[in-house]
Amino acid sequence: MKVISGLFHPLLMATYMSTILYLFVPEAFIPYPIDVVPRLVLSMFFLTALFPSIFVVLLKLLTPFISDLELSNRKERLLPFIILMVFYAGAGKWLVMDLQLGHIIKTLLFSGTGMIGLMFLINIKLKISIHSAAIWAIAGYTLSLAMKLSLPELNWVIFTTIIAGGLIGTSRLHLGYHRPMEVWTGSVLGFFYSFFMAYAFL
Repeated sequence: MKVISGLFHPLLMATYMSTILYLFVPEAFIPYPIDVVPRLVLSMFFLTALFPSIFVVLLKLLTPFISDLELSNRKERLLPFIILMVFYAGAGKWLVMDLQLGHIIKTLLFSGTGMIGLMFLINIKLKISIHSAAIWAIAGYTLSLAMKLSLPELNWVIFTTIIAGGLIGTSRLHLGYHRPMEVWTGSVLGFFYSFFMAYAFL
C-alpha cells in the first residue's frame, strides 16, 4: 500500500500528465520539436515535484513546522501548499510565458495552481485526501481533453487512471491516513474541478 501511495504521490501528477501529453498529444508542446519534449517533461518534474519535495524535506529537518512527511496533521499542510503553489506558478511562467508553450500546457499548470489554492482554502477547516484529488484530477483533465479534441486513444488512459484512483483511495484508507469522507471529497473535487477547468479553457 505504501508503494501505491509513493508511486502516485501528488507531486508526480503534473509529470505524469505531461508524459501522457507527450505520448498522445505531442502538439501540446508546439512550437518545440518532438525530440525536445522529453527535456520539457523533465523540467516539469524538477519544477513541480523534485524542488518542492526538497523544500518540504528541509522544512521537516530544519524547522518545527512539519512533524512528518505524510503531512498527516491538517494544520501542517498549509505551508507546503503555499510552496507548491509558488512552484506551479513558476513553472507556468517559465513554460508558458517564457517558452511560449500552448494553451494545453497553460491550462494544465494554471488550473493545477488553482486547485492547489482551493485545497489550501478547504484545508483550513477540513482535511481531504490530496492523493485522491491529484489522481482524479488527471482523470478529469484527460476525459475533458479526449472529449474536446476527439482523442479516443486516451480512453485507455482514462480507464487506467480510474483504476489507479480506486487503488490509491483504498491504500490511503488501509494505511490509516484518511477517513472515507476525506478520500471521497478529494476524489470528487479533483475530478470535477479539473474536468470543468479543462473543458472551459482547452
